[in-house]
Amino acid sequence: THAISLSKHKSLSQYIPSAHRRHPVSKSNISQISAWMTFDYINRVFELPDSYLRDVLTIDSKKYPSITLRRYAHEKNLDTSTLVEKIQNSIEGYLMTQHPK
Repeated sequence: THAISLSKHKSLSQYIPSAHRRHPVSKSNISQISAWMTFDYINRVFELPDSYLRDVLTIDSKKYPSITLRRYAHEKNLDTSTLVEKIQNSIEGYLMTQHPK
């Protein structure tokens, strides 16, 4: 199991801009989601289906999932912090359906 965990984190590193590699996001902490992240990175960290955020947030960008949250918000004239909050809420909802208490 330990080897699987290490290989998973290693594969995630390709999605993290070098300036952020020292403090990777933890699956258990949704509040760490930031505007520099791409949808692809978020999908992988939180083990979401590739189309989940696109479908839930009705994202129509051809750059999805490789676009950063900041860039997407800018292109759609959205407030970045509001977009991040919507993503956090969407992930919480998804995770609750996968692991109900």
